[in-house]
Amino acid sequence: TKTYEGFTYTENGSEITITGYTGDKTELVIPGEIDGKKVTDIGTHAFYKYSSLTSVIIPEGVTNIGDCAFLGCSGLTSVTIPASVTKIGKGAFRKCSALKTVTISKSIKEIGKDAFRDCKSLKKITFKGTKVQKIGKNAFKNIHKKAVIKVPASKKKKYQTLIKKSGCKIKVKK
Repeated sequence: TKTYEGFTYTENGSEITITGYTGDKTELVIPGEIDGKKVTDIGTHAFYKYSSLTSVIIPEGVTNIGDCAFLGCSGLTSVTIPASVTKIGKGAFRKCSALKTVTISKSIKEIGKDAFRDCKSLKKITFKGTKVQKIGKNAFKNIHKKAVIKVPASKKKKYQTLIKKSGCKIKVKK
């Protein structure tokens, strides 16, 4: 494991996985590359229970947000997910109880089980793309009671089915 500006990481050939953070910043901008190698993955438990984290910007080029990557980041109010992300792992943002809005970027194909579970303040979820194939069980369980889920008009029926199958009773809007 190597460290760059407080971020711990591993190298896999020409790609980098962020495995953690040892600094004390509350607003993080994850680097897009380190030593000329692209950051493509936010690892499992990378920011687990980093409760003082208030905002995070994930760089373009990251394709995967690992399982439980931000689990228990109870102070997190803002997260920027780039268009390059195709998968949000299991429990990735679970118990991020201060998170109010999230935008599911246009390339995302899969949202893992419990991904946004227990995000009690989550009031607005916007799906930008039309590629979502799978939403895991309880992905949106225990979010705000008056939450609004906005989806592209062309996918309203499909997304409503996926969201309902995951156990969420919230009606989607276009």
